[in-house]
Amino acid sequence: MTSTEKCVYELMEKSWHFILVRDGDGWFVKVKELRGCMSDGKTWEEAYRMIHDAMRGWLTVSIEHDLPIPEPEED
Repeated sequence: MTSTEKCVYELMEKSWHFILVRDGDGWFVKVKELRGCMSDGKTWEEAYRMIHDAMRGWLTVSIEHDLPIPEPEED
C-alpha cells in the first residue's frame, strides 16, 4: 500500500456527512464537507457505493496535489 493509499484509507474512516436526495428515477448523493464530491445511482444502495468511489478519487487527487482536505463537521 502506498502512502497516498494509506492516507486515503484513513480519511475514508472518518465520519463524513452524506446528503442523499431522490432525483427522478434515481438518487443523487454528495459529501457535505468535500466540495464537488458527488455521484448518483439508480438505487440509494448504488448511490452509496458510488459516492465511496468518488470520495477515494477526490481524496487521492487532493493528496497528490497537496490541496487542503477539510475535516468532517461535528454532529
